[in-house]
Amino acid sequence: MNVSRDIIPQSVVQRVKSPYPAIQDAAYDKMLRTRFTAVLDDPSAAVAPLLSVDRSRALLGATNNLRG
Repeated sequence: MNVSRDIIPQSVVQRVKSPYPAIQDAAYDKMLRTRFTAVLDDPSAAVAPLLSVDRSRALLGATNNLRG
């Protein structure tokens, strides 16, 4: 019995389930990439010392999207 049937949209209830987190919205994927690229472009970003800019850019270029 699904007690949340009347609360959760059918598109969510019936979507294919994934064993790992996946982004469902292409616009969200694009926004994440844009913001992360902005961080990579800013050497004064608080996380800059923790990142390998070259490796991060390579990973961004190696994957089509973050969606499953």
